[in-house]
Amino acid sequence: ERISALRMKDSSSDCVTSGDIETLLPSEIRRIIEKTPVAYIPVGPIEWHGEHLPLGVDPLIASGLLRRVAEKAGGVILPAMHISCGLLNFPFSLSDSQQALDRAIRHTVEQVYKEGFKCIVVLTGHGPMDQIHTIKSACEDLMTQHPDCRAFGLCWFELLVDSEEELIIDHAAKVETSLMQALCPSLVDLSKLSDDPEEIPKGVYGKNPKFTASPEWGSRMVDHFVKNLTDRVGLMLKGEQVDNYADLRDFVATRWSKPLEPTAYRLTEDGMEFDLFNDSIYSRYISGVSELQIGGQNVVTENVTLKNSNPGESGMEQAANLSPLRGFYIRRFQCGTFEIKGIRLKDEKPHLRMKLQLAGVVDTIVEGYLYS
Repeated sequence: ERISALRMKDSSSDCVTSGDIETLLPSEIRRIIEKTPVAYIPVGPIEWHGEHLPLGVDPLIASGLLRRVAEKAGGVILPAMHISCGLLNFPFSLSDSQQALDRAIRHTVEQVYKEGFKCIVVLTGHGPMDQIHTIKSACEDLMTQHPDCRAFGLCWFELLVDSEEELIIDHAAKVETSLMQALCPSLVDLSKLSDDPEEIPKGVYGKNPKFTASPEWGSRMVDHFVKNLTDRVGLMLKGEQVDNYADLRDFVATRWSKPLEPTAYRLTEDGMEFDLFNDSIYSRYISGVSELQIGGQNVVTENVTLKNSNPGESGMEQAANLSPLRGFYIRRFQCGTFEIKGIRLKDEKPHLRMKLQLAGVVDTIVEGYLYS
């Protein structure tokens, strides 16, 4: 019964129009390629998502969404690739290097293209920006090497940007829990969560989903995503060019518009450090620092270290090493620390101005006075 459900047939014939590739016969795959040569590749790690959700939330969401798109647009769904980078530091989370992810994605999309699939969608259910940029870069390079190919790499939240919902991404809170309730309801167990609505469960980035998540909300978001991606696949099949960064740029520009706030500074043995506070429901991914000036003094990025000591975070990063593929997170309602070496302050409340690149797609100015 499960296998037959994954082999979608044209109502006017016995021709299979879509399905999970492991359930299809070679002849069925060839017919799909002739009609709608689309390959869908879900990606996501084994990662902690609280006590109430399974470890495979990310690949399960990606696979579930792609299956619904394939039912409408046609094509073949590949098995989920359980390889990812940028995981939170919590139990039972199996992380890979960014280099391993890059090699795996590039190798897979190249093979899929050579088998005759001219349209490829790589959907990550895991949302860190280094993961997203790795996938987008592989898709861009594939299209450069093969001009007849259309390759679209994304995370699902990018196609929810035009929804009216205030919050469209989180980790194991309302959004992901609701999506799982809509796609895999038998795998969600809200009884594992506290009955205190103010308690934040371990590894959940957001309010207690026992009081915020709903399958109805999740279903609306699933439908919204499926319509948008189905439309995109239709355009890809017509040969229209793919802009892998347009939706991400729109997301950062609209959902990350609230600026980071400079707060307190502290003197250190060889300089100073100050905090930036993210007073927002969205995390921030800093992919570059430039034009940094404190108290009228210009600071070179080689003298700047970014630190985040919150639970689950990776620690620190040198500003000079930042890039879209190697960024620094200040997550929702967290402070990130900027450590500056070799500076001596002349004012008690020095003025700060710097340009930050966010997620590799948008620049923003942070400006204000620091206080001790």
